[in-house]
Amino acid sequence: MPSKSLASHQRRKAAAAAAGLADSQTALLTVAQAAPEQQARVVEEIAERKAQKATDVDPVEREIDRLMRAWEAASEPARDRFIAHVRRFGRVCT
Repeated sequence: MPSKSLASHQRRKAAAAAAGLADSQTALLTVAQAAPEQQARVVEEIAERKAQKATDVDPVEREIDRLMRAWEAASEPARDRFIAHVRRFGRVCT
């Protein structure tokens, strides 16, 4: 990469990190698909949507979403054991 292009790339990368997008593969791919001169605008738009979602979602709803993602990621044996535990003890904590 020429130095001007490298500097531009580093600025876009820093902007994505500052916007909290560095850990979002989907967001980074979206930015990468945009034309280089549009990438800063795309980062801003994604960051704005992310910020809006954070204020729109009820905190309990966010917790439920997090629990559902954990449930969906769990294996069937882990789910079965979890359900058995809740049925046996009436709660999640041991």
